Amino acid sequence: RTNYYDRKVINKYLNVDFDVDDYAKRSTSFVLVNQHYTLHGNKPLTSQLIEMGGIHIDETALNARLPDELEKFLKNAPAEGVLFFSWGSMVRSSSMPSEKVQTIVKVLEQQPFNVIWKWEIDEVPTKSKKFLFVKWAPQFSLICEYVGHVRIKN
Repeated sequence: RTNYYDRKVINKYLNVDFDVDDYAKRSTSFVLVNQHYTLHGNKPLTSQLIEMGGIHIDETALNARLPDELEKFLKNAPAEGVLFFSWGSMVRSSSMPSEKVQTIVKVLEQQPFNVIWKWEIDEVPTKSKKFLFVKWAPQFSLICEYVGHVRIKN
């Protein structure tokens, strides 16, 4: 319906019969959007729509100093990388039922990557060396630092 009104305005002021939808379909190779499925949910997308959530990562953030514990864990990570697992500030991982936590741990232990998990209490659900439990993490710097390591390695 929008195209109908666009065409009327263009025709009225420019005296041109112009189909905006047709032009967009023929002339657009791809569209970059500042969103990410983790925030906006999964939905089918065409290969021409590229989600660029995280586009704000810059060189300053890449050079931020991480706590030694995190830096060491990242440097010793396997080639498959590291998963940063956090429910944010509104959900405490440590308050989940033990059965669910143990299920998550069992699944993650089978994966080829290591895990940094935001965990709020001293008692941790596993002593596996694949896991680093932290009460707080500088999320922005951590993600930027890891992106920097991946970029440098590749």
